[in-house]
Amino acid sequence: MLLAANPFVNAYLQSDGFGKAIFCALFLLSILCWTVLVYKAWQFSRIRKLSRDFTELFFEQKERPLALQFSTPPKRWKQIPNPYFEIYKTAKQNTLQMLTRSGSESLSPSDLDLIATQTAASALFQGKALEKHLFLLSTTATLGPFLGLLGTVWGILLTFSKMPNGFSSGNAAMLSGLSMALATTVIGLLIAIPALAGYNYLKNGCREYKRELERFMHLLLGSIEIHHRRE
Repeated sequence: MLLAANPFVNAYLQSDGFGKAIFCALFLLSILCWTVLVYKAWQFSRIRKLSRDFTELFFEQKERPLALQFSTPPKRWKQIPNPYFEIYKTAKQNTLQMLTRSGSESLSPSDLDLIATQTAASALFQGKALEKHLFLLSTTATLGPFLGLLGTVWGILLTFSKMPNGFSSGNAAMLSGLSMALATTVIGLLIAIPALAGYNYLKNGCREYKRELERFMHLLLGSIEIHHRRE
């Protein structure tokens, strides 16, 4: 009874086959939008938490920059990627390889440059990984209004095609077309608005987090250079 009173449900029930397909496409697009939005917001929140935890551990061992273990990360890090952890892992692996090859506890400037290059590549990769699936939100923000517009045009087209010589007959058919036109427009906008807002919010958050990654990377490389630079 409540569903029957819903204008969107009524517009769907009164639309033709193509109109129902547009409604279904908008419904699936809405599910995709909110799934990506909620998951990315949750993932980004957890990543920031893990990064803060790792930074605290690193500062506790700052006098020994290679003292943190990475072969078996804590259990809480296994489900969600930790960019700080991956950057530290890359820097530590390359530093240990260079120290083993040099046979001493000191590194030449060229060794340090190579470590910095590999670490920067890891930081770049981790930054790109944060933006994974965000394109779905931008696509939804663009596609939603267009699907709504398609439903609008189709509904108006049905209205005029079912219009007889006047408004005396066929009013129900014409109203169903107008109802579909308005409903698809509203649904398309309701999908696009949160998709666009969420995309801009997450994109800006990724941009700020990339800056934090760069700061941590420079801090890590500086600490390694202080302890292992060859005089």
